[in-house]
Amino acid sequence: MVSAGPIHDAKNKVSLGERSSTLERSMGESNSFICPACGLAGHVSGGEDAGDGCLTTTIYCKACCELHDVHTNNGRSGVEVKVVPRCPRRKSHPIRLWNLEELCPRCGKALLELDEDGYSTLWD
Repeated sequence: MVSAGPIHDAKNKVSLGERSSTLERSMGESNSFICPACGLAGHVSGGEDAGDGCLTTTIYCKACCELHDVHTNNGRSGVEVKVVPRCPRRKSHPIRLWNLEELCPRCGKALLELDEDGYSTLWD
């Protein structure tokens, strides 16, 4: 299912606007973002997010130089278990948490913007 995407202003800066808090929603939302300074791009939530029984957060892998959304819980057994965020390509890669209100994690020069050629995804 594809959504209209988050609310953004004339400069294409993302605002959570009237979106309900992460834990109140039953569907997560991912969007295509790009850094206007260095070109880093990714299709991620842009921070903490939640789907039906799943919590995620956005990380930047310093080894892969990529943004990823990763699970931060495992609720399959009915008991919530927190999971340490790690790179999905290699668990030993150094990562840092990232959200869309922070400067680009690669160059540190600009806020990431919605990619006009990208897309939005609702997931659960």
